[in-house]
Amino acid sequence: MKKLEYFDLLSPEPIRLDGVGLIRSPTLRDISKLRYRYRQYSEYMRILQIDMDLYLSTLEQETREQWDQLGNLIGIYDILIQNQELRELLLQAFSFFICGAVEYLPDEKIFLVSEVTASSDSQTKGVIQSSNYDELRSMILQMNYLISDDSEPPSYASEKARKIGERIRKLKRQTSKHRYADRNMNLGNLISSLAAQHHSLNIHNIWDITVFQFYDQFYKQNYINTIDIRAMNYAYWGGEFSPSDWFRDLHDTD
Repeated sequence: MKKLEYFDLLSPEPIRLDGVGLIRSPTLRDISKLRYRYRQYSEYMRILQIDMDLYLSTLEQETREQWDQLGNLIGIYDILIQNQELRELLLQAFSFFICGAVEYLPDEKIFLVSEVTASSDSQTKGVIQSSNYDELRSMILQMNYLISDDSEPPSYASEKARKIGERIRKLKRQTSKHRYADRNMNLGNLISSLAAQHHSLNIHNIWDITVFQFYDQFYKQNYINTIDIRAMNYAYWGGEFSPSDWFRDLHDTD
């Protein structure tokens, strides 16, 4: 799947997916306005994380072999929409992340996206179907800072830089995998922690940043804390230290 640009992910503006419409990264306030708040948001993210490999891993060996024989004839989208409960959950998730009205058309087995134009007099139509679902799913996950484990590790200028980079990389994987299970990685705890330590974000204004911006700042703050400790060690003991380490591109450690 296409990796989105870091600038676009940081921006509060929606990103357009051709053939579908504008996709947004919700703010923390948007999540807090959901009926069941973080629990409901977590359900949206969980269903979007289901891919064919994850689905097949839940099947018995004989059934998996039968699916393998079908090749690419059936995708995860086709499986999910056959279940009414999962189909309804997808509809809710799309309605939350996509700018516009979303409805399911059972005869065509597609989700129709109606986007009102600036003039408010006409609408453009987008379609979510099996052929573009994986791209849409990947886009939403990226915009909500859920990362993949299959990316290549970056190169580092020194051994100390590599250790710090690997520490951040490990922390990101832990957050991605255990965002809903580990109490330390629970969004509520992370909001409280970042608001208490950040120079400008506080418990009042933090709700207006997007989910991607939040996790970006969380990892950046964690990295700067590490750099500050290294700077103190360098001041006392000397050794290896670069004053430019504080603005290292952490996004490449995904």
